[in-house]
Amino acid sequence: MASPPLTQQSLQPSQQVIQAAPKRKTKYLVGVVVLILLAGIGISYFLSKKAPQDIQKQTSGTTSPKPVAEIPEVVNTETSSPAPVPEQPSFSPKGGPSNNEARAEQYFNEGKELMKQSNYPEAATSFSKAIELKPEYFQAFFHRGICYHKQKLYELAIQDYTTTIAQKSDYAFPYNNRGNIYLDQKLYDLAILDYTKAIALKSDYAFPYNNRGLAKKEKGDYTGAVQDFEYALKIDPNYEDAKQHLEKLKKK
Repeated sequence: MASPPLTQQSLQPSQQVIQAAPKRKTKYLVGVVVLILLAGIGISYFLSKKAPQDIQKQTSGTTSPKPVAEIPEVVNTETSSPAPVPEQPSFSPKGGPSNNEARAEQYFNEGKELMKQSNYPEAATSFSKAIELKPEYFQAFFHRGICYHKQKLYELAIQDYTTTIAQKSDYAFPYNNRGNIYLDQKLYDLAILDYTKAIALKSDYAFPYNNRGLAKKEKGDYTGAVQDFEYALKIDPNYEDAKQHLEKLKKK
C-alpha cells in the first residue's frame, strides 16, 4: 500500500521537537548560572560568619597578637548625664566653697608677697579679698591686722587681731600684737593681759616675755620686768632687744 503523501501538517510534530531543542538548552544554561550564583552567595555567607580572629590567622600567618588593654577604673554610671559647667566664682562667699577657698588662698599668698615688699596698703587689699571669699580665714585677718598696724591704723588693727582671736582662741600671735598696740597707747594693764595670754598659749615664745617686761617697767614693776627679760633670753640667748632692756634696767 502506498504511503500517504507528506503534507505540512504531518511535518509539524517533528519540526516542533527540533524547534524545542534550543529552548531546553537555554533553560539548562539558566539553571547552571543560578546554581553558580547560589553557590557564590553561600560561600560569602560562610566567610562572613567566620570569627575575625580566624580570618586574621589565615591571612596574617605569624602576626603577633595585640596587647590586652588594661581594665579601666570602675566609674559610677548611675548619673551618666554630664555635670553643668560651673560659673566663674565671684568675690561673694555665696559661690561654690571649693572655688572660693582656692581664690582666697591665691589672694592670701599675693598679700604675703606684697608684705615682703613693704607694700602694706595693697597687701591689706589682697587680704580683704581673701576674707570676702572666706570669712572664717583667721590667717588673713591676722595678716591684714599687721598691715594696718604697720600703717598705724591701730583701731583697724585691733579689730582684726580681735577677730583672729575670736576665730582661733588658741593662736598666740594676735595676743602679742594686740598687746603691742596697747603698749604704744600706754594701756599697760591691757597689754600685760594680752602678753600673759600669749605666753600661756606658747611658753617658748620669747617676744611676749620681752614685751611684758617693757609694760611692767613702765608701771614701775622693775623686778617683774627683769624676770621677763631674763626669761626671754633663756628662750633665745641672741635676743638683742631683751639684752639691751635688761642691761638698761640693771643700771638703774
